[in-house]
Amino acid sequence: MRRPDEIIPPLTEGQSEIERIPLTEDEEKWIAHLALRAPEDSKRLAQTLRLVRVAATQVAELAGEEGREGFVALMGIVRRTHELLVGGIVAVNTDNRHLFAAAMRSLIETVGAAAYVNAQPDALPSLMKDPVDLAVLVRAAKRHFDGVGRDYGRLSKWIHPSAASLMGKVLVIDEAERRAAVSIPAPALSAGEVVECARALFALGQKLLDLVATLLADHPDAVRRGALLMGLIVPAR
Repeated sequence: MRRPDEIIPPLTEGQSEIERIPLTEDEEKWIAHLALRAPEDSKRLAQTLRLVRVAATQVAELAGEEGREGFVALMGIVRRTHELLVGGIVAVNTDNRHLFAAAMRSLIETVGAAAYVNAQPDALPSLMKDPVDLAVLVRAAKRHFDGVGRDYGRLSKWIHPSAASLMGKVLVIDEAERRAAVSIPAPALSAGEVVECARALFALGQKLLDLVATLLADHPDAVRRGALLMGLIVPAR
């Protein structure tokens, strides 16, 4: 039995082999853009995007020659992680608070799904049949992150047309006289907000990678369970 860190290596400095995994042209562009505002965090996010590709390869290799429900479900978690991380990076680069909130909220739900199947590996194929209640996913995510429930509620207010979302970000002109400017586009993220957002994305991305690696290490047959859905397509790094 392999250890989780033998399946998906932990993020460390100078991982030349990981750094050779190519990103897409668009990913390189958005990472370079983020590097202007959060250089160290952009490097960690770039490595996380590469490690997501490692995770996808490991899931496919353990699945064998058949794409069963377990494989499709876990590969879906990995693909969601990739797309939501990229979406979050784009949101930060474009100072789009609503888009960032949607990406973060969805990443929390994805962490919940990965935590849920880690606790109940036999339930992995069932993700392809019946959706798990969101409250169950958030509770599962709470076991791995303090304050997730509070953050999830705050993010939900941003993605729904609630008072917080409708108020959005305004530029305060005179606090004493309650004067503020409302603009399109909204005011850019501050330097501190950019770093905070980048680190939040990184933390969720790394937690998802940890959960996927743990599931593959402890229950490698999970991806071979369930009904046959497709012939297996092995993803390229």
